[in-house]
Amino acid sequence: MNVRLKELESKNGEIIGQHPQAPIVLSMPGFGELLAAELLAAIGDISRFPTAGRLAVASGMAPVSRDSGSNTGNRQRPTRYSRPLQRAFSLSSQSACVRVGVVQRQGPLVDPAQAP
Repeated sequence: MNVRLKELESKNGEIIGQHPQAPIVLSMPGFGELLAAELLAAIGDISRFPTAGRLAVASGMAPVSRDSGSNTGNRQRPTRYSRPLQRAFSLSSQSACVRVGVVQRQGPLVDPAQAP
């Protein structure tokens, strides 16, 4: 079983290395070869997203406007989005937070002198 997994991982590495956007995705925090392959497969042709905001909306990570008439500023979570894209971005953010050195805490959340 472990031998088969190693073979699949090496094949995935070879295939992901051939993709033109792979170096960009692999340079982002939280993306390894497996998650990068999942993201690139979910995106398909990257040119269909002209901006990063469009990609964020398509993945369900950015709120969308639900304005109507005089009601403005209504931003809600989208109901139509790509589940595979959201999964890839969610897992990458979680793994980036867990990795040592990626997210550094700037200080205590509460000042010790003011704590009860």
